[in-house]
Amino acid sequence: MENINAQWSKEMFGWPTETAHELWDKYGNEFYENAWTRELAPEVVRKLKDENNEIYIITARHDGDVWFPAEIVNEAEKATVNWLDKNKIMYDKICFGSKDKAKVCKENEIDVMIEDDPNNIEMLLGKTSTIIFDNPYNRLDKYAEVTRVHNWNEIYNILRK
Repeated sequence: MENINAQWSKEMFGWPTETAHELWDKYGNEFYENAWTRELAPEVVRKLKDENNEIYIITARHDGDVWFPAEIVNEAEKATVNWLDKNKIMYDKICFGSKDKAKVCKENEIDVMIEDDPNNIEMLLGKTSTIIFDNPYNRLDKYAEVTRVHNWNEIYNILRK
């Protein structure tokens, strides 16, 4: 690994953009179907759902850009749904192709958004309550005042308050 704190594979492994695209086009859906689940995610989401909270999955997957070209869009969506089902992650609605997550939150009256991507965090701040799921790539000083969590139990405790 070139950069363990990087968010994207091309920076993480020092790959040229073309190589990253080639690998994601070929193996991306397999990754989406076999990615690990954060500890306690299914249990906490189920508990939130049982307490009458609506759960929305908001993702940029399926947006038809260079990372999700038209020929893999439908497979990326299916792989995502399969992963959610396989890992018993409950949800009420999935919003695919959501490049502007703040807009999607407003349209769907989302009270709290849990996010890790710094680009999305920037769009969300001041528009909806945002919780940052901690990762090395989002530990920026400008987010020092934003609620940060390290696990699903912390998310649950914050939302209960």
